[in-house]
Amino acid sequence: MLFRCADIINKSVAVSCTGCEYCTADCPKQIPIPQWFDAYNKGESGRALAEKYPTPADCIACGKCEKLCPQKLPIRRLLAAARQAMEL
Repeated sequence: MLFRCADIINKSVAVSCTGCEYCTADCPKQIPIPQWFDAYNKGESGRALAEKYPTPADCIACGKCEKLCPQKLPIRRLLAAARQAMEL
């Protein structure tokens, strides 16, 4: 039963980011990646976040974030998906 619940939760979340923020340490564009993934997961437009911070559209795809991610998430691909979904 527990595995079934975990499977349902994982399918409802677009990005399973824990929000540890390791990925943001060396981001040359200072993109708050966990905050963008959280907004993406919640189906938010990201407009309020875009007024304060660099957006996924600012990503230069350098890959530094992926090297630091303990979850080994494909952050560049996921940021591109978030950018497209939020129309940024």
